[in-house]
Amino acid sequence: MKLTEEQMNKALETIRKRWTSPQHCNVCGKSDWGVDDTIYQLSEYRPDKVQPTFKVKPLVTLICNNCGHTITMNAIHLGVVEPQKGATP
Repeated sequence: MKLTEEQMNKALETIRKRWTSPQHCNVCGKSDWGVDDTIYQLSEYRPDKVQPTFKVKPLVTLICNNCGHTITMNAIHLGVVEPQKGATP
């Protein structure tokens, strides 16, 4: 799902407020991060299920512009999307 401009601004604002430690990449040491404009999902691994009828986590990805190291942040906790009915962040 592509982030709207409003969602992107909300994500950036919340990340800036919460990421208070030095924002250095723990792979290369640089401080040059980019935020992807797409929300991805991480789903529960269930080898016994063919259809995804299980929990998923919506994620915003931050990518080091120097080395490509990627970290994820929960889009619900960032206030970018609402949780699915009956789901927990």
